[in-house]
Amino acid sequence: TVYTSSFKFDLVTRVWDCFLAEGWKIVYRVMLALLQNSQSTLLVLGFEDILAHFRDLPKSTDGNAIIEIALRIPLRRRHLAKYGKEYARQAN
Repeated sequence: TVYTSSFKFDLVTRVWDCFLAEGWKIVYRVMLALLQNSQSTLLVLGFEDILAHFRDLPKSTDGNAIIEIALRIPLRRRHLAKYGKEYARQAN
């Protein structure tokens, strides 16, 4: 669903616009941006509280701020290929 079922319309439209222009990289970048934006909070929470945080995250997310963070994350296609191969190795 690429964020469409949970997040506010402004973030969804920005993600889809970037997705059409550059492909799957923006989906990974946005997820990394969401994690980066929540990092300090996540590091002090317990497991149940982390689940609650992610459940409430779409309501409190500033779409423009997340896109700005996401576009500053240096993610290359070779990184995606490398991590994909690494994941496939570990999954087998």
